[in-house]
Amino acid sequence: LLAAFYGHTEDCKWLFEHGAAKDIKRRLEGVHEDGHTPLSVAFGQSRARDVSRWLILSGVLCKDEGTGHLDIDLMKHSLGQTDLDDDSARERPELLK
Repeated sequence: LLAAFYGHTEDCKWLFEHGAAKDIKRRLEGVHEDGHTPLSVAFGQSRARDVSRWLILSGVLCKDEGTGHLDIDLMKHSLGQTDLDDDSARERPELLK
């Protein structure tokens, strides 16, 4: 979660490749009532744009059943933040370029 928050893409990739692949969707409970995911903490940080892009392209928003279909509830949770500052909100369209 901290690697995602601070924008450490290479660390996230290393963790993913060395046993933490399922953690890209894991919610950290206890911080807020619904928890945070790596994408939800990275998506609000301009310094973590590459991490957000990598997480999305790695299937973080897809359902677990392997169909490739989007998990709408997870998407709303991870991308539906309203507490972003103005600079971060302006950078959202640049995310997948």
